[in-house]
Amino acid sequence: MKINKKLILISTALLAVSPIAVAPNVQTSVAAATKSNATGSLKVIDSHVMLYNRSGNYLDHISAPKKDSTIKYYGKPFFKTVDPGDYSAGELYYPLRKNVYISSDYVTPISGPAYLTAIFNANIYNKSGKKVGFVKKGSVVKYVGKRKITSGKAKYYYEATKNKYRIPYTKIKGKDYYYLGSGRYIKVANIGYVDGYRLITQSPITVAVNK
Repeated sequence: MKINKKLILISTALLAVSPIAVAPNVQTSVAAATKSNATGSLKVIDSHVMLYNRSGNYLDHISAPKKDSTIKYYGKPFFKTVDPGDYSAGELYYPLRKNVYISSDYVTPISGPAYLTAIFNANIYNKSGKKVGFVKKGSVVKYVGKRKITSGKAKYYYEATKNKYRIPYTKIKGKDYYYLGSGRYIKVANIGYVDGYRLITQSPITVAVNK
């Protein structure tokens, strides 16, 4: 079979001047979301991290951050129960980029505000105890104040990364409240989670005295 030498020369010339198309890597990285106004940062504490979309579907095409790395999040997280309507167990989901979230099971906050999850429908009050607002069960609200490591003797605390933390509260007319900023307060009794970690209440010890 004879081959036209002119065709071979033309094909060779075209290959020399035309770039070879390379298929892009389908897997992307969380680091691709470059923004300047991060809400806060998180430290990854797990070796097997999974990322999800808002609907809770696993995103296997995005490479997850590695353990001990620091990542940024953008915007307010949302809370999702393990079983719908059952607030005995749940997770906070931090937004890393558009429709990409990481669970509080995999991270611990380094900077940014603390987030409280209401497990009941709750009224918002001012410092005088007057109702000034309302949040629904499952709402996530921003707490104004700093987390502090505690020995566990605090009345309210939560456990994260082998430490126990508390956030300060204030009393209004004999009730305990967390401060939300702008003169707004929410009852501690309506809060079930801080940063996605279960809030623990130390019950007072009652001692029976025999007479």
